[in-house]
Amino acid sequence: MVESAVELPEDEAIHFSRVLRLTRGDQIRVFNGRGDEWDAVVTEAHKDRATVHLQTQVPPASPEPRVEMTLATAILKGDKMD
Repeated sequence: MVESAVELPEDEAIHFSRVLRLTRGDQIRVFNGRGDEWDAVVTEAHKDRATVHLQTQVPPASPEPRVEMTLATAILKGDKMD
């Protein structure tokens, strides 16, 4: 069980408060981009600053793929792309 507070980067805090409209006490799930996830609770949410309290590390819902994949699309001529 993990018990620690994490301050989010400013761009994430702005998204957190303005787009998602999360406020103090909201339960969320956060991840670090390396495959780790935690249940957390919002402890502070301002327009450019947010802090969450990590509670329990949980196994990810779907693991990251082991191979890197890049998808691309061809540009069609004329109005066909519309």
